[in-house]
Amino acid sequence: MAELNGLPKCLNNVSDAMAAFMKIVGGSKESLRKIILRGEYEEFPDDEDMHCTGRLAKMLDEYSTDLRTNYPDEGLLQSNFLVEEMRVLVESQGMCLPNFLPRVAFLALLREKVRRVSNSPTQFINKVWSYLETVVLRVFMMHSESYPQLQISVKRAVQTVMNNRRIFSVERVKEMVETEKIADYTCNPEYRSTWSSFISKQNEFMDKVKGRVMGNTVEFEGCGVDIKHLREKNYLLVEQAFDMKTRVVAYWKIVLMRLVDNVALHLLFALQKLVTEELDAGIIDDLVGPHLGGIERMLEESPAIVNKRSQLKCSIQLLREAKDALSSIVDRIAAPTKGEN
Repeated sequence: MAELNGLPKCLNNVSDAMAAFMKIVGGSKESLRKIILRGEYEEFPDDEDMHCTGRLAKMLDEYSTDLRTNYPDEGLLQSNFLVEEMRVLVESQGMCLPNFLPRVAFLALLREKVRRVSNSPTQFINKVWSYLETVVLRVFMMHSESYPQLQISVKRAVQTVMNNRRIFSVERVKEMVETEKIADYTCNPEYRSTWSSFISKQNEFMDKVKGRVMGNTVEFEGCGVDIKHLREKNYLLVEQAFDMKTRVVAYWKIVLMRLVDNVALHLLFALQKLVTEELDAGIIDDLVGPHLGGIERMLEESPAIVNKRSQLKCSIQLLREAKDALSSIVDRIAAPTKGEN
């Protein structure tokens, strides 16, 4: 009897299947609220992979560090200082006053820097959603373990919903990256303060380039850069290139900050919406369908379970019959004894 009770619960009709399905979805949704939104992990105390908020925070830190450290400014390498800025300024010349920096030159330099890091945000977002899919699947499998006939359908539905969310997030992050290529705006006061600290050293820099001050290197962004190759260039072009460099470097700090903050905010919003609105609705839509066809398929047990259940029921019936027969025999044996008394 204990073995029979331990078998997956039998779903006899659509109502039973629907009730079981809603129980799975409701329990899973509450667990995901704890794990993903509130950072509670008492259901998986010893499994660090299921401590979701901590893992996501670690991934975000790694992504931020990757952006700041793995894409060095090639213009700070020896003999390359201001070379790219001067080339872009020459290519962007027009019939205008010589002491104005063309915006098109700034955008060209900015686009190249954004292009170099453009894969990093999408790689990060794909990594996050792959991890989240694993978490969500484990939770749904845990809550549906009593209904193995539902698990294949539930797993497929969860994967469909998570893949759709991944595609949406990737597109959203790509839009963020593309926006940085066409816009050069910030209200962050750090841009002006950073640029001011750089540009305040312009006179000292030009004095070294012109030979008024001894030295073949200058300090820029913590690096000692060589300036010997600049002494043969047009001084006005060098000065403009230095100004352009300081603006790009100051603004790039803001761009990197936005690429981290905006992606993080998007993820927080997407996770909130996923757990509270989209997950159950998406699974119900994918699994049940408009005519409850998916629910009807859930009623079908595997042949192995059907055979096992039938065998156990037959065994129990035989045991009951044997018990009744034994009781009858005992009663017949006991009856003459009572008559003699």
